[in-house]
Amino acid sequence: MLGLLVCLGSEKIVESKREIPDIKTGYIVQLKVEVPENKRHVSVLKGIVIARHNAGLNTTFRIGRLIAGVGVESLFPLYSPNIRR
Repeated sequence: MLGLLVCLGSEKIVESKREIPDIKTGYIVQLKVEVPENKRHVSVLKGIVIARHNAGLNTTFRIGRLIAGVGVESLFPLYSPNIRR
């Protein structure tokens, strides 16, 4: 059963025709994220990748950044359709 789920997850990754960059811990990234509540608003986030959790289709990465002098961490799914770039 687990092999079937891995196979289906791999197919979904291939089907997503978006180019996914190789994001590693320590990289400084800039993301354009579409806000789900307002489809027209796109937020630009810049920060350093502080963690990555590899889990196939459910792979996530965590970005650390400063907002008004306060450290903030944000968690994003790597294959999220809300990430534009």
